[in-house]
Amino acid sequence: MKQIKLVFFVGLLGMLFPFLSRAQSNSLGDRAPAKEQVQSHAIHRKQITRKQKLLFKKPNVKHTPDYEYYNHMEQVARDKQQVALKEIKLRGTPHPRQTAEYKFYVHAESVAKEKQHVLRKMAEPQYADITYFGHKHKPKKHLPYAMRYCKECGIRH
Repeated sequence: MKQIKLVFFVGLLGMLFPFLSRAQSNSLGDRAPAKEQVQSHAIHRKQITRKQKLLFKKPNVKHTPDYEYYNHMEQVARDKQQVALKEIKLRGTPHPRQTAEYKFYVHAESVAKEKQHVLRKMAEPQYADITYFGHKHKPKKHLPYAMRYCKECGIRH
């Protein structure tokens, strides 16, 4: 009986010894090392619906009749300006770029360029902030049960 107790006690010590003899693995005591969370620098884009994309899609103004007309006028004015400059130089004028004829074509070219610039500017949306949804004033944020369908932009807000 004593031998069974001795074997049992030695076996128990053999099993418990590895657990009892384990030393601390770090300077923090019994606590596990804290995991450092790496800060993500990902920028989350706002969700834009298909209707909003269509609303803010920039129209291609460069192929409209008005833009083509003023582009043609600019080219014609530039060609006439070069021809007039050659003719004025052949006449022997001391300052060919100071004549009224040359200045007229320069002015016509600059006016056509300005018109093209205005057309491109007018084609851009009035507000670049997407939270306006095409409204003149920013729409109010209502509670979900109080949201109403908007006829202007086609969404609920």
